[in-house]
Amino acid sequence: MTDDLLRAINIALCKFADKEDVETILIDAWQLAAGSFLRCNDFREKILIGRYPIYNTEILAWGKIPSCAIICSWKRSRIAESGLFDVLPSLRSVSHNTTLSSLREGLRGDLDSYIPAKVAIALTNLGMNPSSMVTKQVFLFLLGAVHGYRVEKSLLEISNILEVEHSRMILEFDQATHQISVQLSRSRMVEFYRNEFAAKVERCTPPEGVSGRVWRKQLSYFYNRHFRLDFESWWVEREKDHHLDEAEFSYSPSTGLVRWLAVNRDKCRRIKVVFGD
Repeated sequence: MTDDLLRAINIALCKFADKEDVETILIDAWQLAAGSFLRCNDFREKILIGRYPIYNTEILAWGKIPSCAIICSWKRSRIAESGLFDVLPSLRSVSHNTTLSSLREGLRGDLDSYIPAKVAIALTNLGMNPSSMVTKQVFLFLLGAVHGYRVEKSLLEISNILEVEHSRMILEFDQATHQISVQLSRSRMVEFYRNEFAAKVERCTPPEGVSGRVWRKQLSYFYNRHFRLDFESWWVEREKDHHLDEAEFSYSPSTGLVRWLAVNRDKCRRIKVVFGD
C-alpha cells in the first residue's frame, strides 16, 4: 500500500500504461486490524537492513485487507471518464516514460483548471461518497499538489496551511459536495417512503397522548432531516469522522505484523529480505 496518491496514479497511468485496465483500490486504513500494517522503512529498520528513500511512502499489510476497509476502486478507464482529466489536464499527456517527479511538476500547471465544484463531481464519478471525510482528504491532497506542496510527506501539516491560505476553495468544495449529497439523497428518500416508512411507523409506539396522524408527521419530519441535512448540520456530521488530526497510525504491539516482529526479533536478523517494485 502507499499513502501517496500521486504515486498510485503514476503506477496506474504511466508504469502500467501498456497493460490491461489497471485498478487502484482506495483503502480506509482505520478499518485494518490493529498491528496488521507497518511502514516499509520501519520494517526494514527492525530487521536491520536499513531505511531506503524509495520506500518512504510504502506500507506493508499483514495477512489480508478486509472488505470493510475498501472505500472504492478507480479503474484506469473510469479515471479517464470521471472528469479528473478536466481538472488535472496534465494527466492527459502522461506516458509510459513519465516519472513520478515529472508528474508532480506537471500538476503545478493545473492550478487554473482545479475548480472545486468540478473536482467534487469527478471524485463522485470515481465512486467516492461526497459526504465522506476521505473525499475531502483526496481533494486537499490534490489541492496541495497543484500548489507545489509535498503532501505525501505530511498531509496533516499541509492541510492546515491550505485551510488558511485557500479557505475559499475549500468552502466551495464543501458546498459542492453538500449539493451532490442532497441530490443523491432525494432518490433514497423517495425509495424509503415507498418501501420502509410504513413499516417504521408500525414498529414505533406513539408517545402517550399523541395521535397517530401527529406521530406520523413527527416521524416524517425526523426522516426528512436525516435525508436532507442543511449545510451546517451536514458539515458537522462529516467532520465527526475526521481522522486527519492523527499524525501517524498507531502500531499495536499485540497483533499481526508488529507482534510477529517482536516474537521473531532474533530470527529477523538472519533473514535476507529483498524488496522489489
